[in-house]
Amino acid sequence: MALMTLTEVKDCLGVFHGNDDTKLTLFVNATESMITKYLGRDLAQAEYTQKYYKPCNDFLMVNNYPVDSLTSITID
Repeated sequence: MALMTLTEVKDCLGVFHGNDDTKLTLFVNATESMITKYLGRDLAQAEYTQKYYKPCNDFLMVNNYPVDSLTSITID
């Protein structure tokens, strides 16, 4: 998922040595996992496909947001 890189975390914490890289990586991975589980969705940038059958209103709610771009919408 990589919400933050190890380098970004070390910069934020003011850590300039590599002694704790393994621990920090474990903390970053565990934190990202907890965030994903809490939100109930993945935050990784990726391509998603979603199908709707007769939306209840004029709006389509997407499961993964924010949306950077939309490739196509097909209406039958």
